[in-house]
Amino acid sequence: MMVETMRKVYPRFAEQSDHGGFMQHDANEAWIELMTNLKKQLLPLSPAADSGVMPSTAANFVEQYLEGEFEITMKCKESETEPEKHQTDKFQQLNCYLDREIKYLQAGLSSRFKEVVSANAVTLGRNADFDKVMKISRLPAYLTVQMVRFYYKERQAVGAKVLKDVKFPLLLDVFDLCSPVLQKKLQPYREKFRERDESAVQRDIAATRLAKQTNVTVNAPGVTALGSSQLAEKDAGFIKIDEHEDLEWKDGPVSFPDDSGSSNSGFYELQAVLTHQGRTNNSGHYVAWVRRSGDVWLKFDDEKVTPVYTEEVLKLSGGGDWHCAYVLLYGPRPVPVRVEKATKPSAVLPVGTTKSTPNNGGGNSSSSHQDMPTD
Repeated sequence: MMVETMRKVYPRFAEQSDHGGFMQHDANEAWIELMTNLKKQLLPLSPAADSGVMPSTAANFVEQYLEGEFEITMKCKESETEPEKHQTDKFQQLNCYLDREIKYLQAGLSSRFKEVVSANAVTLGRNADFDKVMKISRLPAYLTVQMVRFYYKERQAVGAKVLKDVKFPLLLDVFDLCSPVLQKKLQPYREKFRERDESAVQRDIAATRLAKQTNVTVNAPGVTALGSSQLAEKDAGFIKIDEHEDLEWKDGPVSFPDDSGSSNSGFYELQAVLTHQGRTNNSGHYVAWVRRSGDVWLKFDDEKVTPVYTEEVLKLSGGGDWHCAYVLLYGPRPVPVRVEKATKPSAVLPVGTTKSTPNNGGGNSSSSHQDMPTD
């Protein structure tokens, strides 16, 4: 139904070839047309009343959740007296250019953020070379990336495709592409990810030390560990497992309080991939791969839908006639926050305590699990 509607709204997608059947069209062009139409139809979403996020000033949903902004600076290379040019520009996707030396998505993205362009120099009265520098000043919650695979061969008068293998990550960090002002704004939220990751590492270290000192099985019910700095409280004769034992990490906000629909960290997770199989943009086959949950993805091959796993999705980076990633959609990674646990706090164990439990024969056997100490 959606395809039929697209062909009615955009007649060029309903064009038929000389051999009958619908003509092949560029899927990224279809995506852009779809976003353009949705901008006219979908109003911005209002944040939950208790979210602490202000209502969006965006005109529509696409602008709110899928549109970012560049800060562009241009400095003349041929005249010191030529004033710098400053401007802003909106974007709905970032382009990854597949130049010969590009092997990874991040390198392809950054390759056009600094370049030399020709522009009018007022003081010289002619065009001159300018250093053009782009920085992202606003990140959308959902980031679309186009792998620029198609180009036009003038001599043969035909569209061609770049088949090379360019790796794309499941987790994308675009902090280095942002302006200094936005980087400063992102930093406190990014620090929460670092704290959570560091606490997980320290928990593992603490768990190992605890197991060695007490012969405790760390995965025993009610026993957790976090942070080697909290391990020994020898004056009290106890090992404290977790100074934050009444707290746990939960997913928090994805947007700034004053910009609903933005990304507040610059960290993204891959949610969907659109691939093309074939040699030119006028032929071949498009397939969509959409994350369902965790490692499980759904492959949409026309009417056929089959489950696949992350390992198969990562093979879509190109390098041959197999499906090549063409459009990537990254979604936000929620900022981790500490909240109160709904369950009881974890145990505090006396040093060297082991628990003995009755066995089936009525006797006592040493157990690797421990309960809380009894008075």
